Amino acid sequence: MSERMSQQSAQETTQDAAAVNGPPRRPQVAVGAVLTDIIGRVLLIQRGQQPNYGKWTLPGGRVEWGETLEQALARELQAETGLCARMGPLAEILEYIDERFHYIILDYHMSEPEGTLQAGEDALAARFVTLEEAATLSTTPELMAMLHRVLPTAASRPTR
Repeated sequence: MSERMSQQSAQETTQDAAAVNGPPRRPQVAVGAVLTDIIGRVLLIQRGQQPNYGKWTLPGGRVEWGETLEQALARELQAETGLCARMGPLAEILEYIDERFHYIILDYHMSEPEGTLQAGEDALAARFVTLEEAATLSTTPELMAMLHRVLPTAASRPTR
């Protein structure tokens, strides 16, 4: 068999496998907003979709094709909370992996929220909370540890 026929056969086999098994599985890039208000509370949403339905977390979501990280962050924040805000520096990079999902999440500091806070698409509820209030909520894995690492007020507090 010629090399060209062998390459074509391998490509057809790959295409057939994709048709049966779905698209190739690979991590998805997502963004999250570590948005604080003027008194230092952080914005959380209660997830209305899997993964982690019903858990409290940062607003955010997948980056769409052709979209910058800043555009994705602004779109997701507006869609889930009705707010706009000023994007700041990268706060942290996290990975979320379970049997159905694999996300690489880039969480950015945000400030100066504007608009009327209301839960939007993919969110059951949205509100600004203190770290103490957040600790009483059912949150996504690692959220509280991450907030303690990245929020300036948390970093300046003495540890217990």
